[in-house]
Amino acid sequence: MVFKMLLAFTITTINFNPRNVLYTAKGEKMNMYEELLGQLNPDGSVKKEAYDLLRNLGPMPCVDVVLVPREKSQRVILHLRGSGIVAPNQYWVIGGRVSKGEKLEETARRKVKSEAGLDLLITKNDQLFASETIFDKDGSMHYNGESNDRLVDLIHTTNVVYLELTPSLDEIGNVLTAADGNTKWKVFDQIDENWHPYVQECVERAWKRVFS
Repeated sequence: MVFKMLLAFTITTINFNPRNVLYTAKGEKMNMYEELLGQLNPDGSVKKEAYDLLRNLGPMPCVDVVLVPREKSQRVILHLRGSGIVAPNQYWVIGGRVSKGEKLEETARRKVKSEAGLDLLITKNDQLFASETIFDKDGSMHYNGESNDRLVDLIHTTNVVYLELTPSLDEIGNVLTAADGNTKWKVFDQIDENWHPYVQECVERAWKRVFS
């Protein structure tokens, strides 16, 4: 029911006729209303085809986690994202979209486990700040608000960012992984100007809270 309401609201908001033919991310024709109502998995989650289309029509709620090891000096663990995903080939914080029926902290724990291989207790007290990212469709560039006639080509996420202190690097070095779209992890002790501005802000805020 929630999915149907969201879909109906989205259609109304962007002035689409439900009988209009749209296209999936793969370029396949899709009758938006009739087809998407059948795009739910048995567990209630949205299938990839529906997710890709909805992502192009409106913001997606996401959670990100800044991993800071318990060390005497400032450190942060970032993961290098693979090609073919949002922000490809860039060092990024752990994170992803919130699944239906999932609480924010549950999303944070799930993503840390799937991407970094760590089982960490994350609570509401670990919330750092709220933000958003807006990318071009291929995820390679940041959208800065300039005029765009096709907003559907943008990927817009609203993000709740968490700070999580991990055990020391000596303790987690053998279990830390890079998975779920990431190719490797790396520890940094200073902010790199080549990082995306959002990542820079995440790390700066995390270090300020821990080491100030």
